[in-house]
Amino acid sequence: MKRFTAFLLALIILLPLLCGCGGKNKIDAIIILPGIMGSELYLSEDLIYDGKEYSSDTKLWLTLDTVKQIFAVPAHIEMLDINKEINIQTEDPIVNYYHERQNYGTLNTYGKLYKALYDEFGEECDVVFYSYDWREDPYDTARKLDSYLSDQDYDRVSIVAHSMGGLVASHFFAMGEEQREKIHTYLSLGTPYLGSAEAAYAMITGNIDSFFANILVSDEARALCPKLASMYALLPYSHLWQSYLSVYTITNKTPSESFSDEKELLEKYIENYSLNTHEYSEEVKSLLFTADGKHISELVNSYYLIGNGEKTAVTLNLPNDVRLASTLTTLTKEASGDGTVSAYSATIGGTLPADRTFVKSGGDDFLATHESLADGSDPTTLMFIISVLRGEVESLTDRDLKNDFNIKKTTP
Repeated sequence: MKRFTAFLLALIILLPLLCGCGGKNKIDAIIILPGIMGSELYLSEDLIYDGKEYSSDTKLWLTLDTVKQIFAVPAHIEMLDINKEINIQTEDPIVNYYHERQNYGTLNTYGKLYKALYDEFGEECDVVFYSYDWREDPYDTARKLDSYLSDQDYDRVSIVAHSMGGLVASHFFAMGEEQREKIHTYLSLGTPYLGSAEAAYAMITGNIDSFFANILVSDEARALCPKLASMYALLPYSHLWQSYLSVYTITNKTPSESFSDEKELLEKYIENYSLNTHEYSEEVKSLLFTADGKHISELVNSYYLIGNGEKTAVTLNLPNDVRLASTLTTLTKEASGDGTVSAYSATIGGTLPADRTFVKSGGDDFLATHESLADGSDPTTLMFIISVLRGEVESLTDRDLKNDFNIKKTTP
């Protein structure tokens, strides 16, 4: 009887370990990292701006209220200028809380993703929507993320990162072995690891893809974007450089011939361009690649989901006359990405491990846009994300991936 009791006690102690609910397999939290413009920013104190009073809870990016008050949006954008020294805060991280009236990112972009992960994992670990000031360079945001994880005493976490959130996570990994050892699973969704042509387009024209009021606020956006360190972080990298700028006349186009050539063109065409910010960004970007050329994310248990088949910007066409840049700069798009991030950038030129890189295509029953990778509009993507976090994705056959998710396990 004593032996049986001892055995039962031992089984009770070991069972959580055997079931993956303790020890090395137990995680403290799942962290959702949104992309640029994906966190809500608001004033942290009452303010009089341009003769109008604003309360300390005024949100400065897109909300349902600002959509209804469309003519207030330009002032909101102007106040985001870091040079104005206006005190701005982000929402506190949301931990283990879901409510339909709560916003999980700008316009509740990540609400369905948060709910799905909270429903699936909320009883096992903390589920955190981590808001951050997306105006900053991901390098600086990563250091704040590190402090947050330490303050919360999280020793083991999984990260689901969308778009620029993947650059934040990458800079966190680059901080050192101590940070990398905290990672149980990392899943990136449409991260522009080599940058995006659309970042330069926004900086030159003030037109932000899918932004509902380009016509009304392009001047304000064009003035703001070059003052955001995050925009320089999203410019195409020197690593695995490919020409993406082209100067055109009525009769011909002249592609850029080198990365330094592109930097000179950006300085020429972008109003309020900051060479110092660009050089700082290039310096910290170099930290994301190891001495043998691998991306830093390969040093942790990483998986990569990209969208493919949507027309995506690959070339930025600049008019020969710089004075016409804001109105006549155009994008050449082709079906080689998720509509925002090219497959080349998301797969780091096809160098990511083929068995860890998952390419989702759209179709009658599936979505593969940049937004749909994270906004929950495609339920099968949510199911795939959960399978990765559960450690079940390795057991899925190619047929399972195709039939259930319209995904293939390969780099394009």
